[in-house]
Amino acid sequence: MDRLNADLQRAGDLMAAVISRYSHELPSIEAWLDWAYTHEPCTGERLRAPRLTALLENLYVVTDRLRHSRDRLTRALTAAQRCADRGGEANVQKALGDLALREDDLGEARRCYEAALAIYPQIGDRLGEANVLAALARVELLEGQAERAMILLTRALNFYQSINDRYSIAVALYYFGFDLLRLDRRDDAAPLLLQAAGLFEEIGLPQYAVQLRQMAGDAPTPEQQAARLKAAVAELRQRGDASLLLQALAALLALHMEMENWPGAVDTAQELLTIDAANAKAWAMLADAYARLDNEEAAANAYAHAVAGDDANAMLRRNYANTLIPLGRLDEAAAQLAAG
Repeated sequence: MDRLNADLQRAGDLMAAVISRYSHELPSIEAWLDWAYTHEPCTGERLRAPRLTALLENLYVVTDRLRHSRDRLTRALTAAQRCADRGGEANVQKALGDLALREDDLGEARRCYEAALAIYPQIGDRLGEANVLAALARVELLEGQAERAMILLTRALNFYQSINDRYSIAVALYYFGFDLLRLDRRDDAAPLLLQAAGLFEEIGLPQYAVQLRQMAGDAPTPEQQAARLKAAVAELRQRGDASLLLQALAALLALHMEMENWPGAVDTAQELLTIDAANAKAWAMLADAYARLDNEEAAANAYAHAVAGDDANAMLRRNYANTLIPLGRLDEAAAQLAAG
C-alpha cells in the first residue's frame, strides 16, 4: 500500500504508466481498503485509506469503473472524519466532486469542491487548493459564469507555474478546453487545447498531444506526428526515462504500422523490446513488419515470442502458422493451428 500510495501521488507525467502497472492489482488493493476503512488506526491524523481511495480515481476512470467508486469514496470520507484526518477528508471530497462533475451534477460537484476548499488552506496544502480551484472553474463555466471561471482557472494555473508543474497545467487546460467545446465555443477552446498539447509534447506524452490537436481542429499529418514522436523518443532516451520512453515508442510503432513504414516499425519495435521484452503486442507488430519485408525467418522468430506471451490468441497463432508454411515447417504450423 505504501508503494502504490507514493507512486500515485508522485506520478505526474508518469500517471499513464502507473495506471497500467497497478490496474491489474485493483482487487487486492480494494480488499485492503475494505479492511482499512474500519480498522486502520488513527495515528498522526493521517490515514492511508482515504488518500489512496481518492487517488484511485485515476484507475477507475481508465478501467470504466468510476461509478463503482461512489460507495468506496463515501466509506473513505467516514474513515477520514472518524480520525479527524483533514487532508484525507479534503482529498475524498475533491474526488466526490470529480465524480459528480462527470455525471453532470453541477450542484453536488460544487458542494463537494467547496467542502474541500474549506479545508486545504487550513492545512497549508496549496496544491490541493489549486486542484480544487481548477475544478470549480469548470463548474462556473458550465453554469454560465465564464468570467468567474477564468478567475479561478488563472489562480490555479499561477500556482502550477510557480512549482513548474507542467502536467497539472496541461490537464487543467485540457479539461477547461473540453468544457468549452461542449458549450460550442470552439474558437475559445482551440488555443487552450493547443497550449495543453504543446505541454504534453514537452513532458514526453506526445500521444495525448495528438488527441488534443485533433480536438482543436489542428490534426497533424501522419508525417508530422511521426516527427514529433521521434523528437520525444530522442529526448526521453537522453533523459533515461524508461517508463515514458516505452509509451512514446509504442505510439511511434503504432504510427509506423499505420503508415506502412515497415523498416521504421522494425527499428522502433526492436528498441521497445529492449525495454519490455515480454510485450507480446510489440512482438506481433515486429513479426508483421518483417513479413511485409519478406523476411519470413525473422517474422517466424518474432511470432514465436508473440505467441509465447499471448498463447490464447488464436489469430496470432494462425498468423504464425501462415509464416511457418512457406518455410517448410509444416509440423510446427499444424501444431499452431491445432492449439488455436
